[in-house]
This record gives sequence, structure tokens and C-alpha cells, in this order.
Amino acid sequence: MKTAGDAANLIACLPCAKAKAKCDKRLPSCSRCLRKSIKCESRQPKRYPEAHRLPSRRVRAPSTVATLTATTSSSPTEHHDSAGGDPLHHFFPTASDAAMGWEEGFQWPLPLSGLDDNTGGLPVDLRDQTLLAGGDGAMAFDFPLDSAGMHPLSSNLPYGTYGTPTPSTPAQNSEHKPSVHSFSEENWPYFRCNPPNNQPANPRTGSTYLVRLEDTLNDQSVWTTTNGAKTYLQSPNHKSHLHIEPIQDGLRDKLMVISQGFLNRARDIHRSTRKDQYLGEALPSPAAGFTGFFILPPPTVLDCFLHTYASRVEQYLPFFPAATLSASQLVISNDENLSILLLLLMIAHGAMGSPLPEARHLANGLIETCRICMYDVIEKNVHMVSHPVMLRCALLYLNAAAWSGTKWHMTFAAAQIRMYLSMLRCSGLLDARDTHVEHMNSTPQAESSWRKWQMEEKHNRLIYCWVSLDQEVHLFQDRQQEFDVTDVNAPMPGSDKLWNASSLHVWQMIREEMHREHASNTERRDTRRSLATLYKQFMSNGLSDRGEMLSLVELRLLLHPLQALIHHINKSIVYFLHSNDKRFFQGLLTQLEEVQNRLKSWYVLASRSIQPSDAIHGCATMVIFHLISLNAITHFPDIERLARGDVPPAQFREVFWTGQRIRDETPQIWCHAGQVLRYFRNIPASERPYWWSASVYRVALCLWAVGLAARDDGRAPSAAEPVAVDKLPFDHSSLLKYLRYKHGRPVLSHRDGTAVWLDAPTDVVEHCIGVLGEHKPQSRLDEGISARLAGLVDRWKA
Repeated sequence: MKTAGDAANLIACLPCAKAKAKCDKRLPSCSRCLRKSIKCESRQPKRYPEAHRLPSRRVRAPSTVATLTATTSSSPTEHHDSAGGDPLHHFFPTASDAAMGWEEGFQWPLPLSGLDDNTGGLPVDLRDQTLLAGGDGAMAFDFPLDSAGMHPLSSNLPYGTYGTPTPSTPAQNSEHKPSVHSFSEENWPYFRCNPPNNQPANPRTGSTYLVRLEDTLNDQSVWTTTNGAKTYLQSPNHKSHLHIEPIQDGLRDKLMVISQGFLNRARDIHRSTRKDQYLGEALPSPAAGFTGFFILPPPTVLDCFLHTYASRVEQYLPFFPAATLSASQLVISNDENLSILLLLLMIAHGAMGSPLPEARHLANGLIETCRICMYDVIEKNVHMVSHPVMLRCALLYLNAAAWSGTKWHMTFAAAQIRMYLSMLRCSGLLDARDTHVEHMNSTPQAESSWRKWQMEEKHNRLIYCWVSLDQEVHLFQDRQQEFDVTDVNAPMPGSDKLWNASSLHVWQMIREEMHREHASNTERRDTRRSLATLYKQFMSNGLSDRGEMLSLVELRLLLHPLQALIHHINKSIVYFLHSNDKRFFQGLLTQLEEVQNRLKSWYVLASRSIQPSDAIHGCATMVIFHLISLNAITHFPDIERLARGDVPPAQFREVFWTGQRIRDETPQIWCHAGQVLRYFRNIPASERPYWWSASVYRVALCLWAVGLAARDDGRAPSAAEPVAVDKLPFDHSSLLKYLRYKHGRPVLSHRDGTAVWLDAPTDVVEHCIGVLGEHKPQSRLDEGISARLAGLVDRWKA
């Protein structure tokens, strides 16, 4: 096969010859055809004998799957010549030539500029895998390829900033030592306690995720080597309440075939985006094509990822009834393609929790693939916006992207959450509806009625999972939530015991027992109240007057409107801080005080409702409560501005709504922050939600700001007895005495019992970094937050 170096022996291509234009005769595409985005077709001169026919400018897939080893060396001439055209334009079929044959093509070098996952690099060159033409349902969505360049989610948003990955060997990958410096170089859209760097944006980050995804999937040895995934996956330590059915080989094969079509679409989006971006100029050499099959990890590895998903996501955002997660039943009972998307996102969530580099490559690539394909599904069929599985996919995508620890995904999550929440509003699931389920005995209709109840309950839980996600994401982004509580009129989720009933008989027994216990409230139990109704009762003191006990779901959801109130009042006070209207300003302070009283009422409800058996979910709910309480006595955006150096410390100390307020509320801040650290340690690492480390980040900065604001007060260290605010419950007598009478000296504590004084700001932050590193494994978000806090300490110590 002749190379571009032999272009002098060729003749002009067919489009250039017809236009009588000058052709540079490059392979696989001349510059003129590339610039005009037209197909470059070679001409065969009649005077050439058949034995010297020139190569076609398309490639053909061989009949069998062949995995070629990636080349690690090439001549300078080959690298130079391959940069002349756009290989992607000719390595992938368009709608017009998808049925045509392909020949085996070139090998393209892996772009070394673009993304630093800080988890080990890849070989310098891509493996030259053959590309599957969509078959056996692989391209069942039949995505239109002619408009790929106009995809709204591929080029209109800011891109991430990353360093340059370095090649590494498997032995290097097994160490799993992240670089603190490289982690801190990413300009995340939130968790911004350090000055932003000046690295240029890199629009090829998404395509690099796909390259690394393919490289990982095509090297199955990474899941079996003793220095690779086997170390982490052979005995997963996950205690999920769900029974997870193993993935069978047949389902894995179907998953791979359909996922190949998803990956093809994601490839095409990034290819056309780069083509549009570099229109009119030569495409740089790193913009190489993608090659390879979608070969998932072995079933045992997928099962491990599903166990991680069940422990860290499903128990907080439930979707599967009867305490059973069956991937096979999911595919059978729902649209096949949507079910595969959902399974891929579940696998991505499981891979996010692993420190293994290949698992993180898998997670990032699957999230990027699903992001693109979800949007295409909606574009093809607008009715999909109300499909429960589609809404669940969007929920899991946003949850994975928001806590991925990569700027690319986090930026898209922050930008697209409003779009997907608008989808939920349009679905009609938020509206009030009847949920009457008559009392049943063992009749032929009982089974169908139970399934109907499960479907209704699944819809209710889906809605309130969205409310929880809206609360979590906007809490840590310091933005106003999208949901208005008055719009949420759907019934609240029912009893977890009923939801987790493994059979009809068990469900009936539990339901009859509940009827006996609440005989006087049977009618109300059949038509459950909504969040809007619950909030009205709470604000009118109806819940407190009756001494009612609430479920964990109800307690958690009541915090959503309280969080929105505090955010709104804080913003209003900042806007009118320097206003001459003192009466209006004083009214805002009075409103804030009233909301703080409502938080105290909520705590009273929680104290009598949360049972010892609710350890995991109770801890998560209480962490949200204490973080919202910190928002009521601090203004976190100003603390981050101080940390970045945007506000001088002297100015911070003197401003009423920042330094002065923090000094006045110091005891409350120390106690709420200590409780967050206490609950953080109480949940095992394998069962923590992915936003768990974000709570420690906020606590660290609040404690740091308190120490900085009080530094010039001239107060001598107290000789009072230490009070460990991160070990004692919030209603402990020692904490109550300190809050009321200032008896004792608050401290933090190490695992060995030694005290950490709260007077030194950087020491407190270093302690929080140590708390984050107490348990393994860690996600990339955990490592990134630790790196940012370490950078903060280094800057302020200097």
C-alpha cells in the first residue's frame, strides 16, 4: 500500500478533477476535500496495469475479529504523512456508504495532549482494532450521521483543562499513586478553594475518554492480572441489602453488541466536532480515529461493579423493588436499548469507586458515551422524556457526572441538570394521582395488583430521587435548587418494608401488619400525602403538635425547601448588605432567624423518628441537616473567595456578613462541623454515597475560616477540659453545656484519641485531609478534594 510520500506518483482525486482544481494528492483524503467536507475518491488511470492499482481511500473490515498489537515505533516520515488528512472522516461509514466494504486501515498515534487521569497512562499508540459495522441490533437507534456536527452537546459548552498523560507500564499502574499537583490543575466548576490555573481549554477531552475506554476494554488482561483489577475485585467488601443476580454470558454478549452502536455514535460526534472546529485548516495529528470492539470486562468484574453500585447508589436512590437487582429482568421488562443504557450507567457508577486506573477509564468512557446517546434518544423521540427508564438514566448520568472528579463531566452535569429536570416536569409524574390499592387476599388477581403497586411505587421513588439529587448537587454547588416544593404533588414513597418485600406473600403479611398498627389511619395510608402537603403541615406546626413520627424519606425531603429558603435569604442579604434600607435588611435577618428555628423543629422530629436500625440512611440525612445548618450561619461562597485569595483576610474579618458573623457563630460552626466528621466516619467506605467527601471539604473550609477570622482576637488558649465535637452526639450534655455556657474547649480528635486544636486553621484542614484518607478505596473525587485542600494548606503556609 502506497503512502502519502508517494503522492507525486498519483493523479488528482475525482472531486478535484471534476472541479479542475489543484489536488495535493494526499491519502486518505486531500486537503481540498477535507476542507470542503466532501468524500475524497481516488481515480485509477487506465494506463496503469492491474497489478499496480492504487489503494482505495476507504478501509474494509475483515470477516473475523483480529486484535492487533499497538505499534510503539514508527518512522518520522510516517508520522508526518499521516497528519495531512482527516483519518476519522474516512475510517467511519456515513449513511450513504455504511453498507460498503472496508479495507484494513492505518494505525494512528494516541494523542498525548488532552487529559490527565492521574491514574497511569496508556501506550503511546492505539491498538488498530477493526470496527464493527452496526449489526444484530448494534445500531438499533439508527442515529442520523449527517447532522453529527450540529450536535448541541458536543461543542457549545466550556471544555475541561487537563495536563498531559504519560505512558506507563502495568507495573506502574499497579501502584495507584495519584499526583497531587496534577489533580489540583483541573479547574472544576465547584470545589474551588484555589486560584484557577491558566491552562488552555482542551476540546478533545471527551474523545480521549473514548480512546482510553477502548484501550481498556480491548485489553482483558487488566481484569485478571495479580497486579491489576484482581487485587481489588476478587473479594468485594460490599454489604448490599439487595440480592444481585449474576450477569450471564448471553446478557453480556447482548450488552456488548448494543453498546457497540452507542460507542459508534459517540465516536462520530467527536469526529464531526473536530472536523467542524478545524474546518479550513489542516487537522492536527493527534486527532486520530477510534478503532476496536466494545468488549466488556468478564462477568465476575461486572458483578463486582454492580455490587458497588448497589452499596453506594441504589440504597440512596432506589429503583429496584423486591430487594432484587436483576439485569436480565430489567432488559426483558423494558425497552432493550434504554435498559442497556441504564446498565452501562450502573456499571460506570461501580467503576467510579475503584482506585484502579482501568476502572476509572471505563467509568469516564461509559459516562461520555451515555451522555451523547441519551440526548440522541430524546431528539429522535420526544415522548421518551416521560419514560421512567429514560428518566432513571438521566438521574444516574447526572449523579455520576457531578461526582466524577473530572471537569469535563462535572461541567456538563452543572449545565444539563436544568434540562433534565425540565424533562421530569413535562412528564406529568409530579402531578397528584390516586394510589388506592385494595386489601388483597391470595387470589389470582393479587399477583397483578402487587406488580401494579410496585410500578406506582417505582414512579413515586423515582420522583423523590430527583428531588434528593436536586438538593445534593445544588447544595455543594451553592446554587438555587430547581424544584419548587409546591410543584411536587406526587405521593410520597411508602414503607421500605413493603418496597423490599421479596414475594407476594411477604408483602401481604407486612401490609396486614401495618393496617393493624395504624387501623385508624388506614384511609390516609392508602392515599399518601405529597411533599407539598407535608411541608405545609410542617410549617404550620401540625407535625409537632400531633407528635407524629416521620420516615427517613420524609425527613430528608423536608430539608429541601428549608435549604432553598436559606439560600434565597443569604443571597438577598448579600445583595442588600450595603443598602440604606435598614428596615428591609432587618426583615431579612428576622426571616433567617425564623428558618433557623424551623431547623431546630426539624431536629426534634428527627430525634424521635430516626431509629438505631437506620444507621446508614440516618447518617446521610443528618449530614445534609448539619451542612444546611452551616449555610444558615455562614456564607460559603465568600469563604471560597477568601481561600482563593480574591478577598484579603483583613477585609474578610471586618465585613459583617463574613468575618464578624463567623466570630459570633463560632460555637455553632464548630459543633455542626464536628457532627459532619462524626457521621462521615460512621459509614463504611464501601457504603458511602459519592458526594460524601464533598461534605468534609465544606467542613474543612468552614473550620479554616473560623480560625482565620478569630486569629487577631488576642484570646489566650483555654485551659478548660477538651470537648471532642466530632465524637459526641449533638444532644450530648457536654456539647449542650458548651453551647449554652461555654464550658469546655472544643477539639477534633484523631483515631487514636489525640486532640486537634481548632485555633490553627491549616492544622484543622490537614486533619480533614487525614479523615478523607482513613478508608480505602477512594474515588477520583475523594482524591481530587484531598489534593485541593492540600494545595490550600501549602499556599497559606507559604
